[in-house]
Amino acid sequence: IQIFMVPNPKINLGMDKLVHPKKPINESLDAGSGYKKYLWSTNEKTQTIVVNTTGKYWVNVTDNNSCIGSDTIELLLDPA
Repeated sequence: IQIFMVPNPKINLGMDKLVHPKKPINESLDAGSGYKKYLWSTNEKTQTIVVNTTGKYWVNVTDNNSCIGSDTIELLLDPA
């Protein structure tokens, strides 16, 4: 019997972002390609989503080995 350890997917949505309070928010978030399943906090099941409000957004991805990875990003209003 051979046992292989497969690491969980490493997802990186990037650093939290400040958005200008007087400009429309139109941020594209990308979980990366090549995963079997995607699930966003918005209930979308695609590789990328476009968000237009501030808040925290997370994604869970499942690879072909059924391993799960996740990441969270927060869009905040710039106080300046």
